[in-house]
Amino acid sequence: MSRRQAREMALKGLYMSEFSQDQSNEAILAAAGEDIPTDDAKDREYAGLLLNGTKENMEVIDKEVSSLSARWEIKRMGALDRNILRMAAFEMFYGEEKVPCSIVINEAVELAKEYGTGESPAFINGVLGSMVKKHGA
Repeated sequence: MSRRQAREMALKGLYMSEFSQDQSNEAILAAAGEDIPTDDAKDREYAGLLLNGTKENMEVIDKEVSSLSARWEIKRMGALDRNILRMAAFEMFYGEEKVPCSIVINEAVELAKEYGTGESPAFINGVLGSMVKKHGA
């Protein structure tokens, strides 16, 4: 599994957790990774870090994303778009491992291309770009 697959697994887990909040993060991650090879423990651990960290920091991330996305409160965004934004924000600013913002944004845009709507990639890129400018990263 690669980091991209770890991000994909975490995104699926975040999406699933919106609809089944009674399951543990481990169960959600296992279900999200059913169609993704899980032979690399390090990347599977990274997927868990993204899922758990994003959920733990969701309140502050949601406020920031809402403030930077013109006319779109977080609850009005599509579920995949908002979870891509949440996960990318966590990875750039709250995660223990410092991943370059350009890599995180690129990965988020690629996830948006694969799973979002036609407008998702530009929207994701714009909001995350604004976030990077705000943080001076």
